[in-house]
This record gives sequence, C-alpha cells and structure tokens, in this order.
Amino acid sequence: MSKPITKIELKLWTAQTPGASTDGRVYLGLAGREYAVKSSGSGHDFQPAPEPHVFVFGQGANVALAEHNNPAAPWQTDFEDVALCPKFLRLAPKGDDDNWNLQRADLTVWYRESLAAGAPTHTQNFSRLSNSPHLWLGVQRGLFLFF
Repeated sequence: MSKPITKIELKLWTAQTPGASTDGRVYLGLAGREYAVKSSGSGHDFQPAPEPHVFVFGQGANVALAEHNNPAAPWQTDFEDVALCPKFLRLAPKGDDDNWNLQRADLTVWYRESLAAGAPTHTQNFSRLSNSPHLWLGVQRGLFLFF
C-alpha cells in the first residue's frame, strides 16, 4: 500500500425533467470495490434539484452505514488501484420501469502520498456528463456509467 485513499466525495445531479428520479439503489465503484451511495438523512437522494446531492465517504462521512462505506476500513483502498480498476456508477433499479435521468456526476478522491504520519494529501477529480446531454439509466437503458 503506497497511497492510501482517505476520502471520496461524489456529487450527483438528477435532471429536472418529469420522471427523472429513481427509488432504486446507486453504487460507486472505485479502486476495486463498491460503495453504497445513500445519505444518512432524508432518503430522497436521487430526486431532481438545481444543486447536487453530495455524498462523502471516509473522513467527514455523511453516508448511511459510513463504517461499511469507508475507503480506509475495513480494507484500506490504494489510490494506485484507481487507475487499475474501473470507476463507475451503477443503478440497481426497483423494477423494470424504474429509471434515473442523471444530469452530471463529479468525483473527487483524496489520498496521502504514503502511509507515513504527516504525509502530504493530494486530490484527483473525475467528471462525467458535465458538457453533454443527460443520461437515462435503467433496466432497458443500461445500468452503468463509467468515469
């Protein structure tokens, strides 16, 4: 392990169009594992809104079951695996008619240069759909968006 991931921030915008929201589950795939994208609050994470829904994993977590959706525990993820493994969002819809109109996704990964105490922290940003049309996800439309 050379570059431990300490924090992940995911910003998701659901399009402000009729039928854009989903009641399904959404997962983030990063550095060889999946994280459940669900806030610890209201449960309306994938509803249309002008501002993004922000999900934080690891340091400063605001997600449900943060102890199980943590890049540092129970298995410490390594930033070097970000380049080796697919980065994606995956929709697990509630049924065949449950679709989600994703407008934009921004991902920021915080990692330390090494395991040494006081090692410098760096960030890497990824973005999808920022300058393009929205993407519908669903059983008959596709379930994944790769970064």
